[in-house]
Amino acid sequence: MSAIAMKVHRPCQLGLRQALPSCNTTPCPSVTQYHSVACSGVKQRLPTRPLSSVSGKCCSSVLWERTAASSANTATQPKLITSSSFDANERMISVQLGESPSSTVYTYPGIYLRDNCTCPTCLHTSGIRAREMVMWEPSVIDKMTSIKNVQSIDDDNAVQVEWGDDHVSIFSAEWLLSHRLSSEAEKQSQGNRFTLPERKHWEADRFPSDTSFTHSSLLKDQKRLLEFLRGFYSHGVAIVRESGTHKGPLEELANRIGFLRQTVYGSTSWLARVQPNANTMTYASLELPMHVDMPYLSTPPGIVMLHCMSQAPDGGFTYCTDGFRIAHKLRRDEPETFRVLCEVPVTWSANGTDLESGMDYCLEGDQPVIELDRRGNLKAVRLNQVRSSWLHLDASRVPTFYAAMQTISRMACDARYRRPVRLEPGEMLFLDNHRLFHGRSELDAVGAAERCLHGGYMDWDVIISRMRQIHHAQGT
Repeated sequence: MSAIAMKVHRPCQLGLRQALPSCNTTPCPSVTQYHSVACSGVKQRLPTRPLSSVSGKCCSSVLWERTAASSANTATQPKLITSSSFDANERMISVQLGESPSSTVYTYPGIYLRDNCTCPTCLHTSGIRAREMVMWEPSVIDKMTSIKNVQSIDDDNAVQVEWGDDHVSIFSAEWLLSHRLSSEAEKQSQGNRFTLPERKHWEADRFPSDTSFTHSSLLKDQKRLLEFLRGFYSHGVAIVRESGTHKGPLEELANRIGFLRQTVYGSTSWLARVQPNANTMTYASLELPMHVDMPYLSTPPGIVMLHCMSQAPDGGFTYCTDGFRIAHKLRRDEPETFRVLCEVPVTWSANGTDLESGMDYCLEGDQPVIELDRRGNLKAVRLNQVRSSWLHLDASRVPTFYAAMQTISRMACDARYRRPVRLEPGEMLFLDNHRLFHGRSELDAVGAAERCLHGGYMDWDVIISRMRQIHHAQGT
């Protein structure tokens, strides 16, 4: 087939509103840029309005270009859409995706597809999208989401929908597959969409011990950084080597990933070292019980970073326990204990003056020991010695609550689950504060004077955002 290029004047073939004035000039005067879409061998050059334009005008001329090579490729491609249909009364669109007999029929509500139209009228070329349709008048939405016609186009690799207001939307088979509405779609990675790695629970003898990541490699190599962050998310703990023994590498690595979270104590980092007149166990030489940091906040920090600048001659161990592993075991073997820890809110509290920043604080929040998400999956665990004396329970239930707290506290300290980690100077420890319990061994007088860790917090939203950016930049 020879290459062809033809100018077509037809109403809204690729999603431009028919109500807009037509234009015989290409590009029309109000248009400052073009939007190129590559789909199954067809290159469509669509005029789009500039971001500053509020006139709503857009040229209805469409330039179709098809090369011989791309046409040949399209001809050899399998048909991805077996059939398409719609129910005007229910406002549902059905699309059969895949080649028979493995094809499956997926149903899409009209309002869902219209809300996700990606034509130049609905989606600016910069990717800016404001889904404001649900805020419009019901009569307008009613007309917008009524369906006039549905048909397969582009050699059965896309579906074209004509709506009640004469707007036209086109959805590729790939888009429909990746946005299908089913429980299966939630569990699987679709297309180029970034998905988080699986959480891998561990006990002390299976503690993740990959020490191949160095500070410099994470600063220089995007691929290594993504590999590190994925492994950290999966296991909830990770170690970075060769970070130096001076103050600064913690902020440097945090800024490479995103940024540190400011603490409620008025600073973005702190020094974990024994201090005279300590008013918290963090600054004392006593053993620090297993805990998570700041459970009294509505959203505790997601990540704890600890950079070892100097270590005690002996001891100075940091303890790590996978709280998700314990919660999973309780759910399976002791369901009543698990239920109590999920349902009973605990009043976590802390008040005083921070010795590092001098900031006064009086913090309090009610959260359960084990928190589940809307699907019933583990979301967070909490354990800390800073608890209020208040209990949101009838007297008859108090003994059951204490028994459940004793069970999970003992398991957190059990050698089966708790792994001692002795950070050496220059090593940096990452801990998932929503998942891991951590603590510290008691320090003697000499060790107390010499051990110093530089600490900071980050949020999971920042880290996951960075992971997505690297993933999309690599095109993986």
